[in-house]
Amino acid sequence: MATPSARAHTASNNTVTISNIQSNAWVVGGVVDTGAGGDANNNTVTIPSGTMGSVNGASPNATANTTGNVVNIQGATITGQWDKDAQAQVLGGVMGADVFHGTASSNTIVITGGTINGLIAGGYVDDEKDYDNAQATGSVINNTTPVQGNTADLSQAPLFGGWGATPTGDFFTRNTPNLVDVKGPTVQEVGNFEFLNFALSESTQNGDTILTVTGTADIQGSTIGVRVLGNEPVLEVGDTVSLIEAGELKADSTIKTRGLQGSTIEYAFDTQQNGNTLTSTVTRRGATESTPPKTFLPPRPPHPPPPDFPPPKATAPPGPGGGPKPHSRRAKLWQNRRRFDSQQHRFARECAQLQSGGRSCQGFAAGQRRADGGRLLRVRPRQLFVVQ
Repeated sequence: MATPSARAHTASNNTVTISNIQSNAWVVGGVVDTGAGGDANNNTVTIPSGTMGSVNGASPNATANTTGNVVNIQGATITGQWDKDAQAQVLGGVMGADVFHGTASSNTIVITGGTINGLIAGGYVDDEKDYDNAQATGSVINNTTPVQGNTADLSQAPLFGGWGATPTGDFFTRNTPNLVDVKGPTVQEVGNFEFLNFALSESTQNGDTILTVTGTADIQGSTIGVRVLGNEPVLEVGDTVSLIEAGELKADSTIKTRGLQGSTIEYAFDTQQNGNTLTSTVTRRGATESTPPKTFLPPRPPHPPPPDFPPPKATAPPGPGGGPKPHSRRAKLWQNRRRFDSQQHRFARECAQLQSGGRSCQGFAAGQRRADGGRLLRVRPRQLFVVQ
């Protein structure tokens, strides 16, 4: 009989929706509460309204991993009264509270409203567990935190890609906040993001501040992306927007940037650190690559008129070797044949010249009508030559 695996427990593919409840409870999409742990993946937690203490997408424990979890905060209040440090944990995927050695990846937190009084992070590593005295080694990577609009109150929330007590884990790689249509919100801190994306609203003006950080904004090693929403040109070349105004801004001497595709207007930005402010200045504005400017080919030159026919060559006089007697039936056939052969070679040369100049020369049987408006070039027995 097969021996069951010590990690047979899982908590995946669950959906939790809570509305209009006032509580300091911990809400989690999937939890494996055993020393051996187990994977917790693809869980969804949605809080449209009410009050909760803390919200986690998943909690797999021990050495298990967690991925693909989603937390939606739409209008609720997260009090932060659940854990001992009075910090709310709004986590797209959790390793910290229950898992030490696994990886939290590809989890998403979507914030469109509400009030959050505590930590916001793509993943969390906690080193305090009664059943495991070893130091945590977990990592938090490739998580996304979209913050949409200006209705959420985050003034009492630090914003991190990954967060935890272990000094060995990776809390930085591919973690990304997407600040979409945001102008003016405040957070306590910012850190552990490899990418920071700013999608400026259509109402953005020269001199606006997008995000205020009351404490430290650490963007060392981060890559900044900026684009403008909408189809109307709202910023001019030379306009400057303050992406981040911080109490302390830690940045590289050269800010890494990347282009983000806008709607129909493409902007190029120069992003620099100016004291404790991260500014972005418009250096170019134009159509996106998806709508290239129209190009027009120059008009073709008109067709040259056909050359005049040369006068027919005189026939050879009658006599020995000079051809048949004039005006005889045989003489007329002989003259027509010579004229036909001469014209055939001439027409071939003229068509070759036309074709080398980009024109086309075609032949048609005698009596055939030209339906495409082609211009008559030559006439010979049983054939028309036309130029298109």
